[in-house]
Amino acid sequence: MQLKQFIGVTALFASIATAVPINKEFCGTEDSVQYGDYNVYNNLVGRSKSGTQCTRLIKTGQTDNVGWSTTWSWSGEEKKIKSFANAAYHFEPKVISDIKSILINWNWSTGGVVKKSNVALELYTYASPEDSEKDYDYKISIWLGKTGSTKPLGNRLDSPIFSTGDGNEYQIYIGYNGVQNVVTFVATKQVKEFDGDAFSFIRHLIDTDHFPDSQVLGAIRGGITAYVGDKATFTTKSFQVSVN
Repeated sequence: MQLKQFIGVTALFASIATAVPINKEFCGTEDSVQYGDYNVYNNLVGRSKSGTQCTRLIKTGQTDNVGWSTTWSWSGEEKKIKSFANAAYHFEPKVISDIKSILINWNWSTGGVVKKSNVALELYTYASPEDSEKDYDYKISIWLGKTGSTKPLGNRLDSPIFSTGDGNEYQIYIGYNGVQNVVTFVATKQVKEFDGDAFSFIRHLIDTDHFPDSQVLGAIRGGITAYVGDKATFTTKSFQVSVN
């Protein structure tokens, strides 16, 4: 599946996802569960006949954070994205210039044979509040960990590596998927847990003239893009977001 199609389908899932009981495992393409300020999606965006995937909610006991566990087995067509199991945070869209911080605490682990995947935070923006029903203008993706030959879209910037306060470093790629400008921060080493301000990534793009602060932040997701794996698991103990 081309990336253009992938983005369009994932955006569509937000509006047509099928709600399932909160205490049950869900395996459908569009199945989701709402918990507090979040929706957890199974999201079989490029579903293959050569495998299966199921997701279940992990109750955290608090509505300001969510947990989930996804298990999958996918084979064949290694270049094709099979799924993006994720949690989306519900918030009122906000102009970038009015945002002070996007605080995210995310604790996850993987198991089984995860042959090709990437764990990512995804931030989506559009030009103005009136454009909220249109395709997003920008997708800013923060790759915290990857396995196999996963590669970001576009070309790597020659500018220095972006460093965060926690000591992690990221290479930056910029491309276009036919619908959106795509900026990808790729960690130079596996990040085991994210606990920080995701707005620092956006601020860096603004300071280097790669992103306009007039954009409106419309969506925040965290999840794993799966290509191939065998009895692979991705478990999020807690995913918490706050836009300030």
